[in-house]
Amino acid sequence: MKVTGTCLDIGCGDERSIGNDLFLSRYFSQLICADVNREGLKELKKTLDSYGLDAVYMVTDARSLPIADEALDGVSAFSVIEHLPRQAEFVKEVKRVLKEGSLFILQFPNKRFPIEVHTGIFFPSVIPTRTQKWWARVSYGWTDFELQSLTKRKAITYLKSFAKTYVQSVHFSKDMLPRRMRLLQRILEETRFLQFIPMAYFIVCVK
Repeated sequence: MKVTGTCLDIGCGDERSIGNDLFLSRYFSQLICADVNREGLKELKKTLDSYGLDAVYMVTDARSLPIADEALDGVSAFSVIEHLPRQAEFVKEVKRVLKEGSLFILQFPNKRFPIEVHTGIFFPSVIPTRTQKWWARVSYGWTDFELQSLTKRKAITYLKSFAKTYVQSVHFSKDMLPRRMRLLQRILEETRFLQFIPMAYFIVCVK
């Protein structure tokens, strides 16, 4: 069922994230693609144009959206919230721009998963964030890397003001993972480990 309305995709990324916007376009009649990376938005626009998907593009901070109160029918954030400080403020800002009865679609890696999917660090739930950021800087050259991964319980506390919340476990496809992690993913699948500890969570909230 297609929603007649507008969805804001926060942290939409570049052309590598096109799948998220193609998914959203099946349910919303208008997309706004928002990110802090202007060059990434340009690459995303080229790719979406090639699919014939007309969208609006916006350079903005996720925690201070230049959008009126209760203006949107949907907001999505795929693998974004874990990169933001003051995450509760972000959720509050999302709720501000949503109409009553509209949707917030949130996806994020599971902090309890034994490998951090961005850095490849083992047991991220017990490794200090400072150490993880140091590893990211040494291994990948990320100097502005923010990482505050969430558990399902923590996310639910942020979302408790929404009227309804639906939670689903997510397992990333091998194409979405770094090559160094694909063999391990296969082992975890074959041992049925992923049935007990998911890689990520997909949460749909109704305001």
